[in-house]
Parts: sequence; structure tokens; C-alpha cells
Amino acid sequence: MQSGIVGPISTLEETMTTEAVTLTGKFVQLEPLSRDHFSELCQVALSNPEIWRWMAKMESEQDFRGYFETALDWQAAGTSIPFTIRSLRDGSIVGSTRYLDRKPEHRSLEIGATWLATVAQRTGINVEMKYLMLRHAFESMQCLRVALKTHHNNRKSQAAMQALGAVKEGVFRNHMVHYDGTPRHTVWFSIVAGEWPAVKQRLDARMQRHR
Repeated sequence: MQSGIVGPISTLEETMTTEAVTLTGKFVQLEPLSRDHFSELCQVALSNPEIWRWMAKMESEQDFRGYFETALDWQAAGTSIPFTIRSLRDGSIVGSTRYLDRKPEHRSLEIGATWLATVAQRTGINVEMKYLMLRHAFESMQCLRVALKTHHNNRKSQAAMQALGAVKEGVFRNHMVHYDGTPRHTVWFSIVAGEWPAVKQRLDARMQRHR
């Protein structure tokens, strides 16, 4: 099995920078989250309760403001790199995503806190977005591991992670308390550096279907 190690860890930690970066594809642009995005993001976030079924309580502008401010706080602390998702088809904002749980000393992070407007789902935006984030993580940030996780009942998300080529690692039982008070088991997936070339090829093929 390929280790995916491309150089001494001591010389590569600095590549996992928190510096703002914009990632642009054919259908989607990921822009560093800013306060200028709040109004349009809030409108999208509250457009359909189903968006948040497996993530967080999101019923009011106050709920979203708390979520939004937390993202900015984590951004300032350097533990998260949040993005606003913009559709390049019409320039509209359609959701948000993040690099989470950054561990530069281990060259690892997580892609998560992803939500999309209903109209942007099944349009190729999510696939291209993941491609851009994974490419940047492995090829620019020199990550060894990128993790993804989801609620145990979110079968759609689990299927999407497997479709990316991520490997299911296991389940953390009673990992969290869901916003409705029920225990959440968390299903973990990952992609490691040695797997990235094959995953990249697979995503390239999937994106061709939308072009």
C-alpha cells in the first residue's frame, strides 16, 4: 500500500496554511466565508428545513447567526477554513462547506459542515466542490489524510462519500447528542494520499457527465 508521504513532515507542516484561498471550477466557486455573505447565506439556509435534518437546529435567523458566528470564530482560531459556495451558472450563493479539525502536525483535516440549497443538489456542484477541496488538500496542502463523517441515519450522505471513493472506517457509537436530543452514532470515512490519484480519476470521470 502506498503511504502517500511526499516529504519530511517537518518541512511540510507550513503548507497547511489558514491563508484564505478561492477554489474555482467550471460550475462552482468556493470563496472564503465573510460577513458580506451572511444575508444571502441565511436566506438559502432557511429555504428548506430538510437541508438541516442531520446537522443542526435551523429554524430562524437567530439560529443561523449562531452557526455563522461559530464558523467565523473557528476561522479566526485557525482550526477551520470555511467557504461560501457560489454557483457559476448564475452567480448565486447556494451553501457552505469547511475544512475542519486541522492537524498540521499530522497533515490531516476533515471536509464537513457542508450544506447545499435544494436547487443545487444533483447538479454536479457537490461533486466538483469535493474535487476542488480534495485536490487542494492533497496537492497544495500536502495532506496525508482527509476525513469525512456523517450521522448514522444519513444514508444519502454515506452513499455520496462512498461514491467519492472514500473508505468507510467505522462507527463512533453515541458520538454526539443530536439537536433533537437523540444519540448520534457517527460514521467515518477517509481518503489517504496514496489513494488520491485513483479518486481524482474517478471524480474526473463523474464530472464529465455534467459537462
